[in-house]
Amino acid sequence: MNIREIAKLANVSVATVSRAMNRPEKVKPETLLKIRKVMQENNYTGNPFARNLINSRTKSITLLINSIDNQFMMDITQGAEKVLFEAGYMLSIINISKSMDKMANFMDFLQEKRPNIFMDGLILAGSYLHEKDYCSSIQSILQCPLVVIDKGPLENITTVYVEERSAMKQVASHFAESQVQNVAIIPGEMEFLFSKRRCDLLVEELKKKNITVLPENIFSFPMEDPESSRKAVLSMKNSMPQGIYAANEALAMGTLRALHELGLLVPDEVSVVAGENSKYNDVMIPSLSSISYPNIELGEMAAHELLLSIEDASKGSRNIELPTRFIKRES
Repeated sequence: MNIREIAKLANVSVATVSRAMNRPEKVKPETLLKIRKVMQENNYTGNPFARNLINSRTKSITLLINSIDNQFMMDITQGAEKVLFEAGYMLSIINISKSMDKMANFMDFLQEKRPNIFMDGLILAGSYLHEKDYCSSIQSILQCPLVVIDKGPLENITTVYVEERSAMKQVASHFAESQVQNVAIIPGEMEFLFSKRRCDLLVEELKKKNITVLPENIFSFPMEDPESSRKAVLSMKNSMPQGIYAANEALAMGTLRALHELGLLVPDEVSVVAGENSKYNDVMIPSLSSISYPNIELGEMAAHELLLSIEDASKGSRNIELPTRFIKRES
């Protein structure tokens, strides 16, 4: 049997059969099913691509994220794509845009379309996505390898995450060394698990250093909103804390702008720490002290673990923790 005979039996063109074997992600799921069925019924394994199709290998991985407009997600995507591309896999991205409704719709889609979903594995990255029931449900529905980024440890699910307590301990130590006695925290959106988790850990570590955090000095708004952080800092002008932690570069920029408007010197009067490192932290005035998270490595490690699970279905789950480091600069 040859490719022309397969096309005839499946009632598709020769080009479609060729595409199904070489680029299955470009073919409609129902068409792939027809072609695969014909191949299986006729024991056709003419080349490695055909064998991949018969064995449900699409060489396609899906990355499910909750946002595409922040550096964390871009770095993770870059790391995962690098490893997968080198291994001959195509990476598809689904963005739920921080929407629980979109996440619910995605779960419904999985339930309804399961027989026609073609992927060799799935990577979850994002905070709303990390509810344990979502991870377990997705794994149960898809029955394909799954790796979760930035949430761990989880039972029976491979996770790749960072040492968050160590990171927050380093921030608290920096404030203590700077003789800061009270701190404001701008952690991002507190309804997101990683924002709340890091905020809670920082409050705990600051308390160990006898540094005060007033409840009214913890602010919650989007990560990509420097104007909100600017307004938050301005709102404290009559009782400005000696230290401010801003979760990322954007929030730190708004913080520095507000302090400049108020005529307060950094770090002489207010010490500022950014929760994420970026290439711009060095060129700001003053340069920003920050936590360096291995975001690209998170993506690389997640992809690597996923590929291992694809090659060996009996491979057990692992919880992998990556280190962080504090970079002291002028702020």
